Amino acid sequence: MISRLIIILTLMIQANTTFAGNVTYIIKSKDNEQLGQLVVTQSISNDREEIHVTSEIKVKKLITMVISYTLYSVFENNKLQANEVVTFRNHLPHDVMTTVKKDQGYLFTKNEKKSTIKDFVFCESMMYFNEPKDLKEIYSEFDGVFKSIVHHKSENRYDLTNPLNKNTSKYFYSNGMLQKAVVFHPMMTLYLYRK
Repeated sequence: MISRLIIILTLMIQANTTFAGNVTYIIKSKDNEQLGQLVVTQSISNDREEIHVTSEIKVKKLITMVISYTLYSVFENNKLQANEVVTFRNHLPHDVMTTVKKDQGYLFTKNEKKSTIKDFVFCESMMYFNEPKDLKEIYSEFDGVFKSIVHHKSENRYDLTNPLNKNTSKYFYSNGMLQKAVVFHPMMTLYLYRK
C-alpha cells in the first residue's frame, strides 16, 4: 500500500515538473570588441514552454546607438502559440512584430501590417535550446519569413539565409545547445559566444 502511494506521488510530481534555465551570450564585433549581451530564459511546465530573450548592444560609429530587443514566445506541445518581438533604438520602440497561431497557419503582424503564414514546426526562438536537425527551413519571428537552413556536419554548423536580404548567419552547436553564432545585422556582423 505504501509503495503504491509513493509511486502515485512520484508520478504526480513528475507530471507537474517545472524546468527553468538561463543562457547568456556575449556579443562582440568583428574586432573582438564587446558590444553587449543576449540573455535567454526558458521555462517548461507540463506541455507549456516559454522562451524570453533580451538583447542589447551599444554600437559606436559616427554616433553611439543602443540597439535592443525583447522576444517572448509561448509554445504548447512544442508548437508556437504566440510570439512578440519588440525592437528598440536608443531605448525607444522601433518595431513590434507578433506571430499568433490561428486555426490554419499563423497571423504575422509587423507595425500593424498583417500577413498570413503557413504552418511550421520550428522557429528561430527555439534555436537556443534545440538544435534544428533535419530541417530545410525555419520560421523567423522577426521578419515573418522562412529562412532556408543548411547543416554542415563537420562543424555541426547551421547556415540560415534570409530571403529578404540574402544574408547568411551561422549557428554552431554542441550537445544540442547553441554555443556561438555569427549573425549578419544590417549595421554590422555580430559574434555571439555562450558564457
